[in-house]
Amino acid sequence: MIRYYHLEDGKIKPSRGTELNRITWCDALQPTDNEMIEIAQKFNINLDDLEDCMEESERPRYNYDVLLKNNFLILHVVHSAEFDISQSPTVPMGIFLTSQGKLLTVHPTLPRHFENMIDILGRQNIKDTYYLLLEIAHFFFDQLDNMAQQLARNVRQMQTRILKSRNVGDIQEPFQVNSYLIMFITSVLGNTNAFKLFYHKNSGYFEKNLELLEKYNDNQTDIEQIYAFTSIIRDVLANSLDAYGGVINNNLSQIMKVVGSISLILMIPTIIASFYGMNVGLPGGGDPEGGNPIPFYFVIAVSFAISFAIWIFFRKNKWL
Repeated sequence: MIRYYHLEDGKIKPSRGTELNRITWCDALQPTDNEMIEIAQKFNINLDDLEDCMEESERPRYNYDVLLKNNFLILHVVHSAEFDISQSPTVPMGIFLTSQGKLLTVHPTLPRHFENMIDILGRQNIKDTYYLLLEIAHFFFDQLDNMAQQLARNVRQMQTRILKSRNVGDIQEPFQVNSYLIMFITSVLGNTNAFKLFYHKNSGYFEKNLELLEKYNDNQTDIEQIYAFTSIIRDVLANSLDAYGGVINNNLSQIMKVVGSISLILMIPTIIASFYGMNVGLPGGGDPEGGNPIPFYFVIAVSFAISFAIWIFFRKNKWL
């Protein structure tokens, strides 16, 4: 689906035509192959770049097409409104700023609250496509911030469950959330770097307009703060998982101490019973049939010799 918008008195409104001179912004949602060819020809864009926008595994990046003189950004935006660890936290969205001064956005799925963004843009005072690009980026960075807040709430709830848990199965969800969080942080960091590269390439234009430069600085500050905040959340969850491992190890040590103590207590009567259960004469006349006690001493000597040899072997291999 392709939608066209134009600037009228500083407001974004649906375009009344599809001619290039009437379009300021083109938004393509899950475009078909024919639609991508049409967009590439109309806006003079590399078709391979358009296809990259549809790859969910595509990383955030910035590229400047020297031949066509187009700015090309891929940013990662929030996948859905709900926190769901079974899905990828973000999906790519392509943004093109063409040499003709047109803006094009391409995404494989409808971003969260996209229609609300259209309404918000319709009330903003937008001067050109650079302003429009920064406003769109600001909206999606806000969505990343909202997702980071959801992650923080979930991690705080998990902290309590982790430290109270004694069941190994309870640790599966925190590990999944940890993986989800790592992917989310990677996307945020990629957005930060791509946005910086976009600024450095167009710094001359930004520095001529202080209001535009301030908007860029606000966006860059926002995405850097999101990255710092989510990094703290990741560290908190990692520390909680480490603490859980320490609790489990401590509990296991206590159990082993109890088992070792019980084994030591039971070993004494076992040894005594073993002495009297040997089919040899016992020293001191313990054998009612008056057997020879020499085999008894032989068995004891052999047992101690074998035990001592094993002890030496363990010590030599530093197992004791």
